[in-house]
Amino acid sequence: MTDKLPMIAVIATNASTPDILWRTLESLGRADLPAGWRGVWVVENGGTHRAVDAVVSAPDRLKVRHLPTPDRGKCRALNQAAKWAAAMMPGALMVLLDDDVRVDTGTLTAYADAASARPANAFFGGPTDVDYERDVPVWLLDYLPVSARGWSHGGGPVTEPVFLGFNWAAYAKDILAVGGFDESRGPGSGTATLGDEGDMQQRLLDAGNTAHYVQAAKVWHWVPADKCTPDWALERNYQQGLEAGRQVGPNERLPLWLRRRQLVAALRKLAAPIFGANAAFAAEHKARFNAGLADGMRLASR
Repeated sequence: MTDKLPMIAVIATNASTPDILWRTLESLGRADLPAGWRGVWVVENGGTHRAVDAVVSAPDRLKVRHLPTPDRGKCRALNQAAKWAAAMMPGALMVLLDDDVRVDTGTLTAYADAASARPANAFFGGPTDVDYERDVPVWLLDYLPVSARGWSHGGGPVTEPVFLGFNWAAYAKDILAVGGFDESRGPGSGTATLGDEGDMQQRLLDAGNTAHYVQAAKVWHWVPADKCTPDWALERNYQQGLEAGRQVGPNERLPLWLRRRQLVAALRKLAAPIFGANAAFAAEHKARFNAGLADGMRLASR
């Protein structure tokens, strides 16, 4: 059945770093292609055409198409790609990548093999690793999100959203059946919210789709120097708290458990200098998450 499964790789980008996009396409050019391969769709959103040079330089075997869209937003671009794919290739599997990954040679065929027995009502994801622009202090690694330090599934059934947004795959028709990606979330949405892929995966699960981990479908995520610093880690934890707060739900008045958590964090911040710089950073890291959590709950109530 693998030879009948139409597959595309979709890269939603604003091509702000065309050299990194070229790196992604170059790695795809070295990958093994499944029999049902239909190409790479580079959906450049925001009305720019900075991706053109990378696209025209890509290996012919990849069948890369440059598909510019005027509206900015990753989720808008993915929804447009899903509509095109469902109309042009019924049953198409979309491998969802970002413009800053390096793809293992066996990733695409691994997704095709995993999908061959599940041609609908399923989605898939694989492990990730990291390509750092520069070395990261060991102590900081624990404070970075998994997108900046790598991820793999520990085993067993996948029953919750766990796949990272730059390495997973879903059927176009299944994405559309649950309403498409939430365009108020994610890069380019104009809101400081994360979790667009997690939201989609949860809605797929709620609709009865099954999730499957594909160990051989691996990518490496490019992490530039400015996205693995202490300040960036603090801001990212605030953003993660903001998203968690939105998920908790509307609450203009903070619940008692959160006020207690904020009090404990404040006391830890006061005591942290006694125990050294790492303890001070850990306290600030928790405090930033709590602040995001509180703001997210307030935003959800509006």
